[in-house]
Amino acid sequence: MRTFARFMRKGKLILSMILLFCLMPALAQEADSLSVAGPETASVAAKPQRTFWQKVGDWGIVHFFSDYDSTYFDFPAKKWSLKLTTNLAGAAISIKGKGDDEGKVFRSWLSSDSKITHTLTLGYKSYAISYTFFPYTTKSHDSRFSFTMYGNPICFDIAYNKIHSFAGYSTDSAGERFDIPYEWASMNILNINAFYVFNHKHYSFPSSVDQTYIQKKNSGSAIAGITYTRNQTDVPYLGVGDASLSVNAKLIALGGGYGYTYVPGENWQMMLMLMPKLVFYDSSSLTHGHYNISHTFTKPQFMFTGHFAVVHWFSGSFVALTASADGYRVGNISGLRLFQYQWQARLHFGVQF
Repeated sequence: MRTFARFMRKGKLILSMILLFCLMPALAQEADSLSVAGPETASVAAKPQRTFWQKVGDWGIVHFFSDYDSTYFDFPAKKWSLKLTTNLAGAAISIKGKGDDEGKVFRSWLSSDSKITHTLTLGYKSYAISYTFFPYTTKSHDSRFSFTMYGNPICFDIAYNKIHSFAGYSTDSAGERFDIPYEWASMNILNINAFYVFNHKHYSFPSSVDQTYIQKKNSGSAIAGITYTRNQTDVPYLGVGDASLSVNAKLIALGGGYGYTYVPGENWQMMLMLMPKLVFYDSSSLTHGHYNISHTFTKPQFMFTGHFAVVHWFSGSFVALTASADGYRVGNISGLRLFQYQWQARLHFGVQF
């Protein structure tokens, strides 16, 4: 908990910057929608004016800045929902470098246990309260925390993963394999993502991800995002000579991508969103073997975020399959390259009333 508290204290300034980044374009977009009412936005302009507190009560704060075209997406007919989500999550680390043993090139691959959790969510429009429980006991000491707030046009999520259940192997240039024992490596990583959906009048990102809306027509949007990552990874033995790796990284990245929802038929929707990002702030240090290496990454460094979803709506219920991944690649440090990512797959079943 002390580690998490330290992460959160150091991330306060970053979080403030992220929220300011999100709110500025949202306020500008709201001003545009009130002053311009052309043919394309006639249905939006025709809506009756509502007070601040009426909007907050109906939408939730992350939805307050967004008017939308209800012919493209809208709330479900029922205001309340009860949803059970089964979540499967994991992480992986890929390393390429040189060992101290005559400079042999090695490749390492480590993956964590795939942990299953269940979440029960009671929702009212865009508000929700959830309870997560662990159906199976495992021998790992992993812990995961996540928080999401997806709206139109602002989306925000935070995840903190403390993972010890890594195991894997290394191979050298001669093809010899070396096993890396279970729980020998560890990773503490904090990810904060915020992004802004430009075409939020026609395209709803949360309609597929958390099923708070129904997308009725095909639509897509350019998306801008910012990410803060705080990463501590320790691999004391890589299987080749005395090779080891210790990472202490703080990175901020900006990027842009595109999201698209395809509606193949009534009550169906499929969504794909990809967003690559370039790192523009790097405060990282690495120890590889017996050498301390700082600020020697070859540019560019990049991160990525991706989401995928398939949703089918029934009369009074729905089922959805969603997946997401976050990761980054750094290198080349004296021949060392590092790639890390975390992934999640979720199966949702909900009823509305």
